[in-house]
Amino acid sequence: MSLNREILRLAVPSILANITIPLVGIVDTAIVGHLSDAAAIGGIAIGTMLFDLLYWNFGFLRIGTSGLAAQAYGAGRKDECRKILVQSLTLALLATLFVWAIQWFFVTAVLAVVPCSAEAASIAREYFFVRIWAAPATMMLFTFKGWFIGMQDTKSPVHSSRSTADCSSRSPSLCSSTASFILALARYWPR
Repeated sequence: MSLNREILRLAVPSILANITIPLVGIVDTAIVGHLSDAAAIGGIAIGTMLFDLLYWNFGFLRIGTSGLAAQAYGAGRKDECRKILVQSLTLALLATLFVWAIQWFFVTAVLAVVPCSAEAASIAREYFFVRIWAAPATMMLFTFKGWFIGMQDTKSPVHSSRSTADCSSRSPSLCSSTASFILALARYWPR
């Protein structure tokens, strides 16, 4: 296989998986868009922006995990690959505890500088405080995507993202994280 084809084999699924990251907010905005209430649409859009702003800071879970996993995978150290996954998932859960601890301060600070009506801010706040409980699954999903990429398996993140799309009206982050966990166990854990 040529080098260009190998690069495309790895890159194209990664690009597709990353395109789906803002999917949850888009789906929520589309659903609320049927209510014909400008404050509700604005509130959900602002709430989605809050999550984009917050989760962008945890991109290191994906990037760091993929780099470490790729090094271990390239060296043929499968046990180290599994250890990296466990460590990264632990870090993701610790990051979740941090996010939960600062959630009120974060929302208050961001809404203080975002120009919006009091009604839209109230809806954004309510949306944020409900959706924040999916933080463990979202953080773990970052880790799984990075780990799969490091294991040179760029198709599993696409499957995880597709499961997000399939169940986005229910619990998208949880569904996607669960799919990633099952894929990781099925493909890479010793039997």
